[in-house]
Amino acid sequence: MPQSIRQIIHSVFGKGLDEKTRKFAISGSLGNGGVQLLSMVLVLATQILIARIGGEEAYGIYSQVFNWMAVLFLIAAFGSDLLLVKQIPIYKKDGDTTKMRSLWWWSNKRVLYSSLLAMVVFFMLVNYLNIPGLYNNAHYFNISLVAILLGAFIVPQQAFLRGIKKVVLGSTADKIIKPVGLLFGILFFYFLGKKDEPESYIYANIFALGLAMLYSFFWVFKNRSSMSSKEPLEIENKEWLSRSFQFTLTGLLFMLSIRLDVLLVGSLMNNENVGFYNVALKYADLANVPFFIISHSIAPLFSEFYAGNKMKKLQALFSNSTRIIFLLSLLIFVFFFLFGKIILGFFGDSFVVGYYPLLIISFGKLLSAFIGPIGLLMVLTGHEKKVNLVMVFQIILTSILLFLLIPAWGLLGAAVGASIGFLFFKISLYFLLKKETGLNASIFG
Repeated sequence: MPQSIRQIIHSVFGKGLDEKTRKFAISGSLGNGGVQLLSMVLVLATQILIARIGGEEAYGIYSQVFNWMAVLFLIAAFGSDLLLVKQIPIYKKDGDTTKMRSLWWWSNKRVLYSSLLAMVVFFMLVNYLNIPGLYNNAHYFNISLVAILLGAFIVPQQAFLRGIKKVVLGSTADKIIKPVGLLFGILFFYFLGKKDEPESYIYANIFALGLAMLYSFFWVFKNRSSMSSKEPLEIENKEWLSRSFQFTLTGLLFMLSIRLDVLLVGSLMNNENVGFYNVALKYADLANVPFFIISHSIAPLFSEFYAGNKMKKLQALFSNSTRIIFLLSLLIFVFFFLFGKIILGFFGDSFVVGYYPLLIISFGKLLSAFIGPIGLLMVLTGHEKKVNLVMVFQIILTSILLFLLIPAWGLLGAAVGASIGFLFFKISLYFLLKKETGLNASIFG
């Protein structure tokens, strides 16, 4: 990394923080950044391959199936991501390896139960209710059901690794191994001559998820010394169950809030339009890269500082990271404005129709970057119920807007409705956080 960029990062992150905190935040963010950039290249490569060799219809079906799978992964994971990221740093700081081991074991057991339940319920929903976008693609959803179990089991393993501050390892299964596995799967079916069959890409993704799951378990067991204890398991079933329900609800509402647009495009428009919109979203998600790189790196510190009543350090950490997130988001928006049509054309000439939706969504993300990763901060500081309530109102508002705007404006309507809903969410949380904790979540904090 150029020395000038490194000095800027050190300068911004250094305000109001001690050397140890600054070093952890920077090293984690840089490591996460490398993983995220490589992941971005791999994910786009696989998506372009599917669109190019499979065609618009196959890519649209694939997008519809795995946008729903993303929601189901989150339900099946049963809040284990946030639960482990919140509790493991506290147990580790207290030297309580028994609780660390107990929580990891308990979380995986619950993920197994919730995955099986999600598979059964979704099977019934797809096959026995005539829901547009689901029933007409029932065959593809049926063969993808096992993906729910595989994807859900990745979550607690990565969360545990992030909780013990193995930030890079806590990202590589989902961000690197999965897209690499998908790439190999796509090429395998291509050489078998099955490139025109949407099933091929679904099977390839199932293979990729299985590979990523095994990889994540491998690294947890490699780091099992961090929870070595000969004491019997200490299960806090009531407390963990309560938190898991809250975190599951939080995660589900958040996933719906960011996926509702593409899910409704699938219900109100055809499979090709799902593909066009999905590509615009895939690129727009690059605007989330700064959020992911930085917030996932420092998330354990949110919980640690709040639990220790270190509010000045928490404010400094959040404000510094938010400024960097905003600057990076601005650069990404400018790139899309200048080169959006070119990069959409990588998928095929017809995908350029997503240019204006891409600009609208990424501009909304830029505006929201004035306020940092506030949802994560509030959840990890015990305010998840308020976050859930705001997201309920956001989903209601977004749903109304999407049902009105998609029939009238098509893909542009989906982009406008989703962006307004997300900005409502961020602004509402800004005022709530200020009232509850006195923290300022903007770049001016």
